[in-house]
Formats: sequence, structure tokens, C-alpha cells
Amino acid sequence: MIETIHAARASAIHRARLLGVAGVASMYVAWFRDGPPGLIPQMWVPAITIGGMTAASLSIGVSWSPLLASTGVLMGVRGAISMLLGSCSPGW
Repeated sequence: MIETIHAARASAIHRARLLGVAGVASMYVAWFRDGPPGLIPQMWVPAITIGGMTAASLSIGVSWSPLLASTGVLMGVRGAISMLLGSCSPGW
């Protein structure tokens, strides 16, 4: 936000519009996920088995959250990959 405020006028207007569009898009994703329509599932679980156990029983899946996507954008690719690898570790 601070960078947007101090940027050139054309760039600042473009970034502010992009921020507004992203906010509206995340509002719609959250509404269709949590609201009465319920068109987007809370979590997508792949239809796989690992060692005779289903992915659902192992809590393997993808949660659809605009907050997580925006956090990933702010962190950058290196931080996001690091967190992905950390979540896939056995957790000893």
C-alpha cells in the first residue's frame, strides 16, 4: 500500500483498481464457498489411497481460501515453496 501511494499517478490508479477487483473477487469466492449457495466446496480431497487409507482420512486436500492465496502472493514464490515443503514433511 505504501508503495502504491508513492508511485506515479497512472501506476497508483492501476494498482488501486487491481486491489479493488481482487477484493471483490475474494468476496465472491468466500460467498459461494460459505454462503447459502454453497457452490464451492470447503476442501477438495483427491480420490487417492495411500497405504490403504483414503486421502480424506489422512486430511490431504486443498482448501479454497482467498486469504491463503493473497498471503502466498505477499510472501513470494520462495517462501511459498518453503511452506509447501514444510507441510509435506513427516513431522517427526
